[in-house]
Amino acid sequence: MATNYKSKAVRLAEDLLKDIWRQAYSADAYLPAEEELARRYGSSRMTIRKVVGILERDNVLVRIPNCGTRINPELKLPEPVAAPKADPIVIGAVMAAFPDALTIEVNRGIQDYAARNGMSFRLIQNPEGPEALAADIRVMGLGQLSGLIWLGTAQSCRDEVRRLAERHFPLVCVDNPLEGLTLPYIGVDNFGGMYTAATSLLNFFRSGIHYLGSRPELVTQKRRYEGYCRAMCDFGLRSRISECTTFFAGPDETTHWFEEDHDRTALEAAARLLANPEPFGVVAENDYIAQALLDTAERMQRKPGKDFFVCGFDDLPLAKSRDLSSIRQPRYELGYEAASLLGDIIAGRENGPVNKILPVTLIPRGSSDVANLRPTQVPSYEKQIPITIEKGLNV
Repeated sequence: MATNYKSKAVRLAEDLLKDIWRQAYSADAYLPAEEELARRYGSSRMTIRKVVGILERDNVLVRIPNCGTRINPELKLPEPVAAPKADPIVIGAVMAAFPDALTIEVNRGIQDYAARNGMSFRLIQNPEGPEALAADIRVMGLGQLSGLIWLGTAQSCRDEVRRLAERHFPLVCVDNPLEGLTLPYIGVDNFGGMYTAATSLLNFFRSGIHYLGSRPELVTQKRRYEGYCRAMCDFGLRSRISECTTFFAGPDETTHWFEEDHDRTALEAAARLLANPEPFGVVAENDYIAQALLDTAERMQRKPGKDFFVCGFDDLPLAKSRDLSSIRQPRYELGYEAASLLGDIIAGRENGPVNKILPVTLIPRGSSDVANLRPTQVPSYEKQIPITIEKGLNV
């Protein structure tokens, strides 16, 4: 530079020139605004204006009227050094469940994130059953994957994923975290969703509503049942929770996703519930269980939205076709957020355990529409029980 003194403007002009030479600024774009440059270099706009003037005078920068300032296209900058080619990032996803709308949409979210970020994607899913899937996980393992997203419940598969976690392999859990391990987790508001579904019916059935589901063993099941219990407590019905709860034994997924009569216990529990001659409200653990209730009601000639009122959970496609009210969870977003978190872990941008809960939405349909229920159809004991709303109770 022709200037011989070291004023602040000259010192900053030298710093800016070094950054230009290191290609911190694109040769094909305009420099940031004066306010941004002043912030970056810790000076005032007036000083930055002098800096730009110095480099413009030295033909490093050119000012384009009404546009801004950019690097002189005739300036010969050094060729960028090619970065060493990194190994491709491969995201794996274990869908340890029979393929359905939930796993398909989660899978699509993961795929889209991988495609948008130049990653490869491998789906590990085997409809033959958990044991076959566990073998697939062992084959893929550490050698072929950069990280893994886990969604499922099968114990044999959980054991394989647990072994990977113990070797500090990048892992993210979706929907049901691995118990006993502190791993990054993306889920939905199961508690709040079931609480919303239950209160929507409790506002009419003030003496209580029923809960229909398998015995809660997984985190997702526990949180949904806790949401129901909280709603009952907030309507002063803690003492009725036990008698209004209908649990049944879930299917054994040790070797196969579905046994031949996998829904038998759900259908039997639904029949016991529908033996109640008076109208009642019920929340189901998920849409499949709600469907078992609807199928049983059809055989018993009981009509949803008239003889009983039900809300499911997950809002699978069957909910719309059966006019079933349900809690919609963001299935695609679950997959996309899980893949994004896994990408950050693989890149070293995220180290600690992260738990992220996505919101859910009640989708009301005919199965829970109480508008047409006549007052004479309401069980008489509902009018005899005083209602006390209790807030802040621990269930």
